[in-house]
Amino acid sequence: MLRNFVLWSFFTVPLVGLFVLSGCSGSKPVSVQGKIVLPKDVKMDDTDTINVGFAGEGEKASNTAMIVNAKELTFTSAQVSPGKYKVIVRLAPYPGSKDGDKRARAFDPFNKAHDNDTTKLSVEVTSEPTQTFTLDLVKNTITKN
Repeated sequence: MLRNFVLWSFFTVPLVGLFVLSGCSGSKPVSVQGKIVLPKDVKMDDTDTINVGFAGEGEKASNTAMIVNAKELTFTSAQVSPGKYKVIVRLAPYPGSKDGDKRARAFDPFNKAHDNDTTKLSVEVTSEPTQTFTLDLVKNTITKN
């Protein structure tokens, strides 16, 4: 009986310690994907980029940058922790591209309306393994599909 307790302690204590030290709160990252709807007055060049970020809210907040396919207007990330986020969107011309400075100035009002300080977009990511959102920048809404 004592031998079983010693063996149990030998395996259980280190596992519990690893669990605590890893900071695991019981919620593992999930996969997030979605589609972006841009306003008609936003004209993107083939080489321009779109950056979508989730800025975590609260004490234990984390930030996530999304991989964006600018041609298909889709975004994805496989490593988003459940929680509440502000949604940040930034448009940028390819550095050094023809008329890049002109397009950057044209994107400024859009970027300022969707940066970390002024964005009105927010989303809650739940513990569901895969979640899909539509980021409608015409209506300034984000909906879970």
